[in-house]
Amino acid sequence: MKKIITAVVVLLALGILWYFLFPAFVTKEVQEAPPETTEILENGFKRESLGVISSAEMLPDAHEVAGTASLIEGIDGKVYLRFENFEIINGPDVRIYLSKDLEKTDAVELGPLKATHGNFNYEVPEDVHLGEYSKLLVWCDDFSVLFAHADFAK
Repeated sequence: MKKIITAVVVLLALGILWYFLFPAFVTKEVQEAPPETTEILENGFKRESLGVISSAEMLPDAHEVAGTASLIEGIDGKVYLRFENFEIINGPDVRIYLSKDLEKTDAVELGPLKATHGNFNYEVPEDVHLGEYSKLLVWCDDFSVLFAHADFAK
C-alpha cells in the first residue's frame, strides 16, 4: 500500500512540474501586420491617423527580453499595443497588461501572450486613459512574476 501511495504522489508531482515547466520550452512565432495608419480615399487624398503615440524598448525583469512596444492609433480610431522584434521565454499563464506601476496593482489586461517571438498587436480598450497606464507588463499570473516591462512615460 505504501508503494502505491508513493507512486501516486510521484506521478502527481511530475504532472504538476510538467504543467509549470513545459510552457517555458514552447516557442511560438506570430507575424501580424501593423495597424493601418493611412488610408487612400476615393478622391485620391490620404486620411492619416496619429500613428505612433508612444514607443519604448522592452526591459528585462525576471527574464531576458528583446524588442520594442508601441502604442499606435489606427485609421479606425482605435489604439493598439504593438510588439516588434519581440523575443522572450514562455511560461505558464503569461499575460499582457497596461498598468500604473510595475506591481500590477491597477492594471488593464489586454490578453494572453500571443507569441514568444515576432510582431503582433493587441487592441487597447477605448476606456483606458493612456496617460494613466504608462507601463506595459509581461506578467506570469500563475507565479505573480513580472517577466519584462516597457515604460511609455519616459
